[in-house]
Amino acid sequence: MRDEARAAGKYDAAISAEHKRGQALGYYVERRESGAVGAFQAKTREEADRVLEETIAKIAAKQAIERAKAKPES
Repeated sequence: MRDEARAAGKYDAAISAEHKRGQALGYYVERRESGAVGAFQAKTREEADRVLEETIAKIAAKQAIERAKAKPES
């Protein structure tokens, strides 16, 4: 498609085709961020550590609940 578009003088289509080909081959990494406005503002080391510790605690609590649910009652 790229070569056909280039031969027809449709350079925008040729570039688009080449870009799509690169995406299909995994040459491009697409990044996205989602979150509340201001959620990605720079934090101090202490703030980042606190948020990380809170997140780890939440994950550990959820895992404990799941293990308790999966455990057969005696």
